[in-house]
Amino acid sequence: MRNSFALLAFLFLFASLSHAQNQSGPLVQNLNFSASIDAVAPMDFDDSSNNSLQIRSAEFVLYGSVDTYFDAVINFAAHNAEGEYKAELHEGYVSSSKLLQGLRFKLGTFFLGVGRLNQFHQHDWPFISAPRVQSEFFADEGIHDTGLEVSYLLPTDHYWDITVGVTDGYQWGERSEEHTSELQSH
Repeated sequence: MRNSFALLAFLFLFASLSHAQNQSGPLVQNLNFSASIDAVAPMDFDDSSNNSLQIRSAEFVLYGSVDTYFDAVINFAAHNAEGEYKAELHEGYVSSSKLLQGLRFKLGTFFLGVGRLNQFHQHDWPFISAPRVQSEFFADEGIHDTGLEVSYLLPTDHYWDITVGVTDGYQWGERSEEHTSELQSH
């Protein structure tokens, strides 16, 4: 129920943005979209029966400025899990870096700002397999969750970017069937 509410809120947000595009004026922003397919083709020179193109995931993203201060992203993804594709709302958040100098925030579902690699989607990595640290601590694909993340870049001569966040903890890795049924019963 909560995910349905979040999805409806974000769709309403983008519907408002679409309506704003039809108006004339300096605040009109564009709604952008992106689509990507993450495909790998392993090559086994000893046994050519293992050589085949495999699609790991496909994503469709809508993103744009809501107004002069806020941006929004909706990312739908289908991931191959043991030969079956599971579609989900991968990311959906409102963010801003324009409220106060050096301050950024995200509110919604997103990849958490822990570790350097976790903030990037798997298809954006410059390599195919997740490094051991990533797969051991953050799952192969990374950790995304629902919550609020705030970062502040301190105005000093050295680079100090402080990030804190609060999440609900339900999407660390993949959701299990047991956890999903538990959420639906509440």
